[in-house]
Amino acid sequence: GRDCLIDRTSWLVNGENIELGDHVKVATYTALIAGFQSKIQIGNYALIGPGVIVVAANHGIAMTGVPMRDQSWTEGTVVIGEDAWLGANSVILPGSTIGNGAIVGAGTVVHGHIPPNTIVHQDMGALVMRPRR
Repeated sequence: GRDCLIDRTSWLVNGENIELGDHVKVATYTALIAGFQSKIQIGNYALIGPGVIVVAANHGIAMTGVPMRDQSWTEGTVVIGEDAWLGANSVILPGSTIGNGAIVGAGTVVHGHIPPNTIVHQDMGALVMRPRR
């Protein structure tokens, strides 16, 4: 994308599978970890706060008796919509979609779909969603 800002201490893995829209801001200590086939797609004007982790691939866990590090990866493309904001230290897991204009609160773990213009945060471990006004 054009006019993007990626802070120096950010970490991009499999960068060929990471797509940034225009005017994206990736803050310090952020990790964007794409898979070998799965992508991370970030829309225009998205804000990625400090310490955020976005993963499109993870260790497999299906086979007992086989160390997790030796199992096949599980992958799922992550899509972060336009003008979305991922708060500090949030974690976005493989296969998740964050809608346009959505806000993910600091420290929130997301696995699944967050609708557009929704604010999501965790309260005592429960995921709480409300419309953005």
